[in-house]
Amino acid sequence: MDLPSEKDIASLKQFLDKFCEEINDFPKEDDNLPFRIFSYFMRVEDIEGECLGWAQQYLLSNECPATFLPHLARTVYTEIFKYDVTEFYADDDDTENQEEKDDDDDDNDENMKKKVDNDNDDKDYDDDDDDEENEDESTKTLKDVTFLDARKFIKEVLNTVHKVCRDWKTKLPPLHINSKPLEVCVHSVKNTRRKMEDVHVICSDLNTLFNLKDCASHSYYSVFDGHGGLDAAIYAGNHLHTNLVHNSSFLTDPCTALKQAYKQTDEGFLLKAKKENLKSGTTGVTVLKLEKKLYIAWLGDSQAVVVKNGETVTKTEPHKPEKPDEKERIEKLGGIVVWFGTWRVNGAIAVARAIGDRAHKPFICSDADVCSIDLDGTEDYIVLACDGVWDVVEPNDVPELVYNHIQQTKGDRTRTAHRIVEVAKESGSNDNISVIVVFLRDDISPPQGKMSIQFPTFAAKNPDKGDDSNDKTTNNKSGGKQCEKT
Repeated sequence: MDLPSEKDIASLKQFLDKFCEEINDFPKEDDNLPFRIFSYFMRVEDIEGECLGWAQQYLLSNECPATFLPHLARTVYTEIFKYDVTEFYADDDDTENQEEKDDDDDDNDENMKKKVDNDNDDKDYDDDDDDEENEDESTKTLKDVTFLDARKFIKEVLNTVHKVCRDWKTKLPPLHINSKPLEVCVHSVKNTRRKMEDVHVICSDLNTLFNLKDCASHSYYSVFDGHGGLDAAIYAGNHLHTNLVHNSSFLTDPCTALKQAYKQTDEGFLLKAKKENLKSGTTGVTVLKLEKKLYIAWLGDSQAVVVKNGETVTKTEPHKPEKPDEKERIEKLGGIVVWFGTWRVNGAIAVARAIGDRAHKPFICSDADVCSIDLDGTEDYIVLACDGVWDVVEPNDVPELVYNHIQQTKGDRTRTAHRIVEVAKESGSNDNISVIVVFLRDDISPPQGKMSIQFPTFAAKNPDKGDDSNDKTTNNKSGGKQCEKT
């Protein structure tokens, strides 16, 4: 970590001057918020993730320099942590607004069903049967869970953002930054869908955001592809990295920590879904980078591709219901996999693993697969994307696509993700599309063809069974290599 440059400080001061001149505090009785939130309730355990997420979203929407987002967000949470939150406890009897939201959700489900014949690649269309027998055991009681009124609490968070920015305008605290962040570009589009249900997260300085001391620098990237609503994807976007960092294995065994973070995020969302009658779910793909190591975790059909020396290394294998091992697992639990426009679990969900999907547990599980890569300096970049890309773009086409784009732009890499999105749309994708490209070195290699090198996979301990899972690697259809589940 280094001291920020004079240019960085000047940019921060310019933002603080402008922001503090424009802001007004939010009265608790007023519903006027700078952005929409999709929830009425939040658990006490979720305060940190929600606070950091809201603070960063608010600051970014007001053009805060990205370099200082984690510093400001962490300072806001440090202030919030001092509060007595009992005044924000939710009234369990206040259900009027929630019933209205449930009616809207039911209307959305009905609209989704009507679109089935023309939209068969949707992840799900609910049959309005909340099969309580299929719910995870952890969601069956809420008596020990304390919920806050999220719409009251967010105003306190945003007012604290104002206070912190005013304090910093008066006197900047000592600041240190990551002076060599990786170059990252991102692009997402709703495409032809009714609504956008993707969420992406880019955190180039995880250490500052979570006040990590005396350890290697960590950066974090995720794409979450929601279905049946946006709630699950938003929740995962705010809480997966929070759960990851606080996992006891985070610094010693990141692969196990990633698996457990996905599981914990699912359990937290299921409690929220039970409280608010939410039906949504989300797939996800996550990359955690240390100095000389990459860790990749995935759930469902969102995928990550690593390009090394101009060659594709496909590190993920989508969790599709028709895969023999997934089909066997689902059927052993009493579920079915049937063809309904595409292969679906219980005729409804087009992926075998996801966060959420409360009515379809345990058939839709949240057991993430993980793998790790030792970096030797010849890796070019990583592409994280949802199935809106990978359903129409082969991983082995990525090196040529990216290289040609950078040649055409005379070395400008800032719109590389835009180009991948454009190619997916041109290739027939009508799904939401989200793409993150993380460059790992300054000069990338020209495309070399199909990858034949075998990368080692990591067999993390199963957090439920406590034993090591089988470690094996198989070829994928496009000729690259991929980590199978661990």
